[in-house]
Amino acid sequence: MYLEESPKAIKRIFETTGLEISSMELQLALADVLSLADRDSVTIIGYKLTADEMVERLKGYSFYRPDIVEKVTLDHSILPPKVPDILNEEEIKFKGQIWEIHKYDPDPFPSNPHAHLQGLGYKLHLGTGELFEKRKLIGSVTKKNLKAIRALITKVTLPELLI
Repeated sequence: MYLEESPKAIKRIFETTGLEISSMELQLALADVLSLADRDSVTIIGYKLTADEMVERLKGYSFYRPDIVEKVTLDHSILPPKVPDILNEEEIKFKGQIWEIHKYDPDPFPSNPHAHLQGLGYKLHLGTGELFEKRKLIGSVTKKNLKAIRALITKVTLPELLI
């Protein structure tokens, strides 16, 4: 149902607001309004929502996304061993990660600036190395890995190193 109805919803959103959104933006917005975690947004496909229901749930929703000021690509994972990683090794060809730092991020938590792990929704405090899922502390990266990622960030002023 979602696959048939989502193009209609995208069209209606454009007709009523003038906003051109992608299929992924629709999926992420619906996951947001239904309070699904970022990494669970694909489950929206299983929801039985009509185009009208999608549009209704997204009335007043801000599709604004802060500009990405910098992306840092790592050649290895810096996540602590016990932090869940939803990607299976069979599905990916490399262990690298892409961390994004947003310009004008509306939420300065956990640090200003902080890094977002693309695809998983984790946030990294760039001063302490603490790793958060939403606002829940789920672990910390090592001091060595924190220093390594900080060394790659060149376009923003970093918070004081606190570890």
